[in-house]
Amino acid sequence: MTDITQFDEAREQTPATGRSGTVLRVAKFALLKILSLLLALAIGLYLAILVANLGGFIDNIYKGIVLDSMRGIALSGEFKDIPAEQREAALAGIQWQMEDGYGLHEPFLLRTLVLFSHSIVFDLGEARYAYDFVTQKEVKTLVAETLPYTLLLTGSANVLVFVTSVLLALGISRKYGGFLDRLVIALSPLSSAPSWIIGIVLIIVFAAGLHILPFPRQVDILQASNWVAYVPYLLEYMALPFAAIFLGAFFQSVYAWRTYFLIYSDEEYVEMAKAKGLPSHRIERIHILKPALPYLVASFALTMIGLWQGSIALETLFYWQGIGSLFVQATRRFDVQLIVGIMVVFAYLLALTALLLDVIYAMLDPRVRVEGQGFGLRTRRKKRGQAGVPGRDRPGSGPRKTRAAQLSPAERNALRKERRVFHRMFTSVKPILQEIARYPSAIAGVVIIIILAGVSIYTVFAIPYDEAIAAWRREEKEFIENPRIVPPEWVNLFRRDDLPATLVMDSEAGDGARSVETISSDMTRITTTFSFEYDYKAFPRDLALFFEPVYVEKLPLVTATWTRPDGRSIAIFQQSFTHSDNSYYLSQDKSLARKLGDEPLEDGLFDDGDLDDLSPIPGVYELRLDCYVFEPGSTVEAEMALYGRVHGLAGTDHQRRDLTVALLWGMPVALAFGALGAALTSLLSMLIAAVGAWYGGWVDNLVQRVTDINMILPTLPVVIMVSILYTRSIWAILGVVALLNIFGSSVKNFRAAFLQMREAPYVEAARSYGVGNWRIITRYLAPRILPALIPQLVIMVPGYVFYEATLAYLGLSDPALPTWGKVIYDALTIGAYQGNYYWLLEPVGLLLLAGLAFAMLGFALDRIFNPRLRME
Repeated sequence: MTDITQFDEAREQTPATGRSGTVLRVAKFALLKILSLLLALAIGLYLAILVANLGGFIDNIYKGIVLDSMRGIALSGEFKDIPAEQREAALAGIQWQMEDGYGLHEPFLLRTLVLFSHSIVFDLGEARYAYDFVTQKEVKTLVAETLPYTLLLTGSANVLVFVTSVLLALGISRKYGGFLDRLVIALSPLSSAPSWIIGIVLIIVFAAGLHILPFPRQVDILQASNWVAYVPYLLEYMALPFAAIFLGAFFQSVYAWRTYFLIYSDEEYVEMAKAKGLPSHRIERIHILKPALPYLVASFALTMIGLWQGSIALETLFYWQGIGSLFVQATRRFDVQLIVGIMVVFAYLLALTALLLDVIYAMLDPRVRVEGQGFGLRTRRKKRGQAGVPGRDRPGSGPRKTRAAQLSPAERNALRKERRVFHRMFTSVKPILQEIARYPSAIAGVVIIIILAGVSIYTVFAIPYDEAIAAWRREEKEFIENPRIVPPEWVNLFRRDDLPATLVMDSEAGDGARSVETISSDMTRITTTFSFEYDYKAFPRDLALFFEPVYVEKLPLVTATWTRPDGRSIAIFQQSFTHSDNSYYLSQDKSLARKLGDEPLEDGLFDDGDLDDLSPIPGVYELRLDCYVFEPGSTVEAEMALYGRVHGLAGTDHQRRDLTVALLWGMPVALAFGALGAALTSLLSMLIAAVGAWYGGWVDNLVQRVTDINMILPTLPVVIMVSILYTRSIWAILGVVALLNIFGSSVKNFRAAFLQMREAPYVEAARSYGVGNWRIITRYLAPRILPALIPQLVIMVPGYVFYEATLAYLGLSDPALPTWGKVIYDALTIGAYQGNYYWLLEPVGLLLLAGLAFAMLGFALDRIFNPRLRME
């Protein structure tokens, strides 16, 4: 109540003549703010244009397009009836016009400046329509058509998340420690997964499993003529992505707002209001919700502005024709105008939002007033040099003894004791481990992280990087012993009747019986017999034979005969094989299909003749291969692969590759990407904010302006452009992601904390002792922020793990590196929804497990380092 009383007294003592000065300060601030935002906007847009054009990289693409078009014109014979000189001149003129249309005759910097000037006024000309690849439309038309659908889907879902989470969090903070509070804490780590991951799970459950909602597919939203009849159809396809967005953000949002309200509820003025006996709803509305209103408005506004970045992967997954999927299409087709147009719209919206938020802060927070250089608190400040008020001299310019000179020996000892306690807190692991042991979720998270790290270390040594890359990039013919798209063998644990595994028998390895019979001087019969027992109730997928003939001129002749347990023999084929054409697949034998039926395995080789319950005959089967060679020294080695319906630990994909390699190697890649990205971003953001807050002046202004410019650049779209247009190296992408996130909103948050810490008594004492600037930053300021930094760093790890998976899912990751996201991309591209759910569930499950582990540990650390959030 003391601070509020001072604010009211300050307001009452303001003379009427000073109001004109306030108006001038408001006008000056607004002008400076608008100019700084416009400058940041201009620099940010121009950087986006440079990234989109990559220093002329796209020019080479345009030149290639022109040359391909010219080849087509030349081959069409359109100018064949005119003389050669005229024909060459006509073709040269057409080529010059096409190059001029792409702007290739202008200098690169001039072209970027022209594009920049057009982007400022949103006059970017036409872009090829990214959905039908034929229609030509203006950029502003495309953006205007697709933006409403992004707002309809992600906008409405985020509005519902914001309203419901704030209301629920306010009620939970009233019953702190209750069942609902603990339930939200337990469920909040589930929201660490992005919406497109949750969308995959919802598709498998509700579309593929329960058949309640339709599968995602392209919906002609923009071509609808009868909107009244189209609305129910649209809402039906909107249900799953809407639910994915809501579930992906709701629990974590409730937890965040609940934490924020709990911190406000511990303020002295709230305790005083409770002591006065004010009703709880009045306390929540006036003393908790109202002070938090500026932060609520800022959070909601920034969420709405940045929602299109989160919708890129989701719209791609559900074929939603919004601005996110339009951006992906434009980037893949190198449409610079459309890319810049989309980014211009949201850059303007972000700049306008930043300006409005500053004004709203002044309107909603009575403690804030507009000064000539920005915002300040409406507290009555003592004149510089008065007791208890630190001076404003530049940090490090000299000892500041104003405060330190007043420190008594007892106060100095207290400061030293405080620093020693804080130092022991972060140099001794035992107290932290004891606190972690109090939280079962933290223990579970630590155990999972240790397991993931152990498996990652084992993978790196057991399957070296070069060997893993080589194994993953082999051609399909090198995996001929593996069946195509079958689940792992452990699915038999959940079945009453086991599915058959793949059986491979090789004569060169000594499998089967082998005999050699000389029929004549120039003909020899080599008989190879493969016998095996088959007692499964499911048929195998296919039968394949591979031969290694050795001959000079005369081709060997092979006859294959199949014998069933009931004694029936079936002639399969009789044909010759060469060095190159040396394989046989039963499923591709049309002549045998005409003889036995459309399904030779089921209709002839294995079936028991029961039409009501078709199943294989149990017993011993035999495959006899009679190989006739017609040259001395000729021979034939044979290999049989009876493809089963399960394979290995993780199953196989469409190229017969064992998914175990990708799932194992995806683990160290994900952990390294997540840990390095989170550590680099958090630590560098903290140090940059500390340097700017400590030195102030032009250093702080430079940091803030760079942050403003960087916040205009949307991270995921820029990374997508770099990945498509420049490099797909995972470590280069990690560097780009870290660079874009270092100068993010966290810099402003850390800066606000450091501005308060720089006036703390122990910092004043350190400066009076002549401690250097860098030592103060690293030993006095930075350690004090660790309680907030450590939980944030741990919680950020899943975000980077999912970031890499998102790029891989969009087909933009390192093509050589097997990762979880790449497995998801292949599964969705080929069609894993058609019963091959293992293909999706395995990588998605590992992603969720990794994200959940770090989220559980991070939320527990948040409660450990923030005593206000502990449940005693």
